[in-house]
Amino acid sequence: MKKMKLVGIDDWDRPVYKDELGALWKDVNLGKNTPYLHKAVNNDFEGEPDYPIKAKFEIVDVLPLVGSCDTCDNHDWQTDIKVDTCSRCKNNTFYRPKK
Repeated sequence: MKKMKLVGIDDWDRPVYKDELGALWKDVNLGKNTPYLHKAVNNDFEGEPDYPIKAKFEIVDVLPLVGSCDTCDNHDWQTDIKVDTCSRCKNNTFYRPKK
């Protein structure tokens, strides 16, 4: 069973989920009722929905992040999608300076 984490909302108001392998999936039901997930073209956050998911899935609150460091604030969806990596973090996890 695939585990999915909500990682944001795209420009067309579609909830976007990420699975444990890093693939992005879009809910073409726009967050209403049961998610009807479609693979994001080119695994792009703003990409069009493509084919529907065939595997069973569950929505989870958190997918494991790999490491962190004292200078990072890497606990939200942007760290997985929209920012550069930090050479200070263990295993080059995604980095966003703390505010």
